[in-house]
Amino acid sequence: MKFAACLVLAMVFLLSRPDAHAEREITFAAYDMPSSGTVAIPVRKDAFSEGAFADVDAASGGALLRAIEAVSFHAEADQQLDL
Repeated sequence: MKFAACLVLAMVFLLSRPDAHAEREITFAAYDMPSSGTVAIPVRKDAFSEGAFADVDAASGGALLRAIEAVSFHAEADQQLDL
């Protein structure tokens, strides 16, 4: 019981810190083409012509593909690209 109380107090402390709160609202929804905002697009290695990446790239007039080609991004394991 004492351990559980300490665990609850630790969680309250950690979650009440200002830097533990997101600066923007994060929502999860079924896949749909976003009209604005921030998106995270998972991509398999060198599979840029399929899935969500291809959809967003087409909507952006090919801007995503040009960006990854400019920096030689290949979607290796543990690799990410922030645009």
